[in-house]
Amino acid sequence: IIVEGDAEQILLPTIAKLIGLSFEKYGVSIINVGSVGLFRYARIFQRQDGEDIGIRVACLTDLDIPPDAARAFTGDRPTKIDFNDEQITQLRSDKENRAAGGPVQVFVSPQWTLEYDLCKHHLGMALLFFQAARLAEVSKNRLDEISIEEIKRIKEETVYQYHQWKTRHLSTEQIATNIYEVLYKKRASKPETAQFFVKILEEKLSTYNPEVITHLFPDYIISAIKHVTRQL
Repeated sequence: IIVEGDAEQILLPTIAKLIGLSFEKYGVSIINVGSVGLFRYARIFQRQDGEDIGIRVACLTDLDIPPDAARAFTGDRPTKIDFNDEQITQLRSDKENRAAGGPVQVFVSPQWTLEYDLCKHHLGMALLFFQAARLAEVSKNRLDEISIEEIKRIKEETVYQYHQWKTRHLSTEQIATNIYEVLYKKRASKPETAQFFVKILEEKLSTYNPEVITHLFPDYIISAIKHVTRQL
């Protein structure tokens, strides 16, 4: 699996394990290219003569269209309202076609980024991710670890805030945007948030049925994992 950043590199192995498709078991490697230029790396696995090299490759990339609810902090950046359905379809197709071919398939996030789309896909996951983001925000630039008591307090605060949003009947889009704002503004780092999120997932979901867990995450992530773990 070729990914664009640290968060995906941290999260994907845990998600794969939780749905019963451990990367270790299937011999899957993650290549973190650290940028949006993953498409040139995908070409390494393709041959002009069409020969199949026997290695399934999944490229994960963001559609990168912010929701309209994010206008409050994205400035002049175009949001979903600035695109019609045809333009969005074309953008997705362009991203897929830049690298797809042979053993390589490209999996594009539904709307913005992995973190935003994860929160928007399932509000239960949104709450857990919100807790991870707040923990990362509090721990940023601290030399000492967060105490167990402080972790408990922060989680309780996020639950309260989350239910306030629900009481105000905020849309799923707005709730996901509120959660992602802390990462967009770099008040918390994506890698550290991912590390906290992995711990929370392992605590909450380790006893769940893998089939149930697959519905908790965006389809493109599950499809990418299944692509690279299928038997040739």
